[in-house]
Amino acid sequence: MLNLLFLGFIEVNLNSTFFELDKATDVKKVDLTKELSNLICLYECAEENTSKDMLKRAVKRRLTCSSGNFGSDKLYSNCTKLHERFPRLKTSSIHQLLLGALKKFEGDFKDESAVHSNLFDLLPDNLPVLPVNLSFILKICMRQLDFISSLGKDDPLNTEQGNINSLGLPLLIVILSLKSTEKSQRKKDIKGREDIDCHRKNIHLALVCLKKLIALSECSLDCANLMNDLLSVARDEIASGNVSDTRWDNHSNIHDIVDPGRSKEIFIEKIIKPLLQEFLGLSNFLYFHEVEVICDIVMMITSTMVGEKKNLIGEWATGICQSTYIRNPEVAKRLVSLVISLTSAPNDLLVVQDMATQLLQVVGSEKAAPLDKSEAYTVINKSTSAAIANSILQFIKSIICDMDSVIGKLRACIAAQKEDPKVLALEFSLYARAEATALVLTPFLQMNLKGPQTEKFMRNAAKFFRCSAQILKFLIAPRVGKHILRSEYKKFEQATSSLFLALIDFTASKPGEQKVGLIELQNQLDVTERKELIQKVNELERESECNLELIAQLQEYSTGIILVIDALLRERKRSQGSGGEEGKGNVKNSSPEANSPEAAADDPGSPEVVGIDIQAKKRVKTDVAVEDDPDGPTEGRTPG
Repeated sequence: MLNLLFLGFIEVNLNSTFFELDKATDVKKVDLTKELSNLICLYECAEENTSKDMLKRAVKRRLTCSSGNFGSDKLYSNCTKLHERFPRLKTSSIHQLLLGALKKFEGDFKDESAVHSNLFDLLPDNLPVLPVNLSFILKICMRQLDFISSLGKDDPLNTEQGNINSLGLPLLIVILSLKSTEKSQRKKDIKGREDIDCHRKNIHLALVCLKKLIALSECSLDCANLMNDLLSVARDEIASGNVSDTRWDNHSNIHDIVDPGRSKEIFIEKIIKPLLQEFLGLSNFLYFHEVEVICDIVMMITSTMVGEKKNLIGEWATGICQSTYIRNPEVAKRLVSLVISLTSAPNDLLVVQDMATQLLQVVGSEKAAPLDKSEAYTVINKSTSAAIANSILQFIKSIICDMDSVIGKLRACIAAQKEDPKVLALEFSLYARAEATALVLTPFLQMNLKGPQTEKFMRNAAKFFRCSAQILKFLIAPRVGKHILRSEYKKFEQATSSLFLALIDFTASKPGEQKVGLIELQNQLDVTERKELIQKVNELERESECNLELIAQLQEYSTGIILVIDALLRERKRSQGSGGEEGKGNVKNSSPEANSPEAAADDPGSPEVVGIDIQAKKRVKTDVAVEDDPDGPTEGRTPG
C-alpha cells in the first residue's frame, strides 16, 4: 500500500521535473538532470519492492483463499487496479526516459553496430544521459500502452497523457540497434552471450510495445502519422547509402508520405521484411517469439488492405514458407496462418490445398512412407507437420462456418423468390468454396492422423456434409429445371462424392471393440500406465461420438442425393411429355448413342451427372445399421 503511494509521488515529481527541464537554462539543466537521476533510481527501487510485495500477497491469497480471509487482499487488489488505471507518469515523460536510455547506450551501439550507427542521428540534440535501465523503461512503456488501450475513445485522459505515437520511433531504434549489436556479439565469450540474452529480452519487449502501439493507432485512425514517423529510419538509411534496393534509391519516394496505405506498404517492405528474414534465420534457436510478434504486426497492418496490394504481401509470405526450413512448430503455424490471411479468396483455398497435399507426403499414409520434409514447402517437415495440420483444420472450420452463414442467406432469398444475378453469383461462389473445401479435406482422409487431429478432421467432415446436404436442397424442384445451376453444381458434386465414398470406408474401419479391450486391461496396470490408458479410452470415446455424427451426416447427404436424382428424373419425364418436344425426346432416347456415357455427361438431366454410386448409398445405410447393432448383421440383413 505504501509502495503504491510512494510510486505515485515519484511519478508526479518526474512529470514536473521533465516539464521544468524543457524550459530550463543550461546551468539549471545540470541540477535538474541530477534530480532526475535520483528520482529514477528511487522509481526503480519502488517498482521492484512493489512487485515483490504483490508476489507475497498473491501467495498469501492462495493460502488463505479457503478460509475466506479476503479483507487486506481485496484492499490491495483494489489499490493495485486503481494504480494501473490511473498512472501518473505521462507519455511525454516516458518518451524522455526512452531517449535518455538510448543516449546512455549510444556509444556502445555506435562502436559495435556501424550499420545502424546513423539511427542515433534521428534523436534530438542535447539529450541528458539518464541512469535508466532499458528493460525497466520498456516495461513502463508497455504498462502505459495497456492503460491507454483500456480508455474509451472520448476519455479526457487520452489528451492528458499526450501523443502516444511519440514512442514509436525510439522503440524502433531500440529494436534495430539491439539486433545489430547482437550480431556482433554472437561469437564472443560468455559475457557477450549474457549480453545477447539481455538484448534478446529487450528486443522482445520493444517489439511487443511496438505491436501494441500499432494496434492503438489502427483503432484511433492515426496509423498514417505513426507510419511516417517510423519511416524516418528508412529515409535515414537511404540518405546514408545503406539501401541497395533500386526501387527505393530515390529519397523522395518515402519523403513526407501522406497516404496511409502507401506508408504501410513501404513500412512492411523496408523494415518488417528484413527484420523477419533475419529473425527467421535464428528462430530455431532464440528468436521464435520475436517472429510470432512480427507476424502479428504484419496481420494488423494488412487487415485493412484489399486486392492486389494484400496479395503481393501474401505471395512474399508464401515464398518464405516454400524456401525457409523451420523446425519450431509455433513459428511454422504462425507463418502458415499469415499466408492464409494474406491470400484473397478463392486463392486461399488453393494454397491450402497445395499445403495439404505436401502435408500428406510428410505425415505419410498406408500406401506411402513419410518424408522428412516437403520439397515444395520446406516449412512443412516432421517437426512442424502436426502444428500446420491443426492450423489448416482450424481454417477449414472457419470456412465451413462461413458456408453455413451463406446457406442461410440463400435459403431466405430462394424462399422469397428473389433470384437476381447477385443471388446466383453468391450461389456459384458457394459451390466453388464447397468444392475447394472437399479437395482440402481429401488428403487428410489418407493421412496417418493421431489423437486430437483425427477428432478435428471428423468433426470438420461432419459439419461439411451437413452443409452439403443443405446445398442439395437448392436443386430440388421447382429449381431443378434451371440447367445453369446444374452446370456450376457438377464440379462441387464430383468433389464431394469422391470424399463421400472414401469416408464410407473410413467410418467402417474405425475400431469398435478396442475400447472394451483397453478397459479390461485397466486393473492390470500401475498408476502412470492407468492414467495413459484412461486418456486413450477417453480419446476413443470422443472419436466414436464423432464417427456416429459423421455417419449420420453422410446418410443425410445420401438422402439428399436421392431426392435430387428423383427430382431430375421427374423433370426429365415432364420435359419429354410436353408439347412438340415429345417427338424429339423419343428419338433421342431411342438412339443407341443416347445411352452412351458421353451422352449422359452432356445431358444435365441425366442421373449420371450427379456422379454418385447408388450402391454406395446402400453401403452407407448398411454401415449405419451395423454400427447401431454391436452383434453384427442378423438374419434377413445383407451386409454391404
